[in-house]
Amino acid sequence: MYTKTDVVALLIITGQIQWLGWMGAAFAMALTAAAVLRHRILPLWVAALGVLASLFATVMTLAIALPYSAGVVTPAFLVARSVALLASRKAQAAGTGGFA
Repeated sequence: MYTKTDVVALLIITGQIQWLGWMGAAFAMALTAAAVLRHRILPLWVAALGVLASLFATVMTLAIALPYSAGVVTPAFLVARSVALLASRKAQAAGTGGFA
């Protein structure tokens, strides 16, 4: 049988494990920021937002043990990146192989 302490620990773990999937999205957010800085295919504000949001998610997860922080900032970044992709002619030209 589990003790009360074991049950509390398991409840905390199972309550936060659902947010683990957002960690992959947060990692992709950081890689997007690096790609924007390297190739300049999107505006620099997308890279700045990605760096800040990635740092926020990393610090909150590692320092304060809040794994759901990635699930809070990543959707906002995805919306901002989508708007930038739709508005950027450079990104649209790159997506069509330069034939736009």
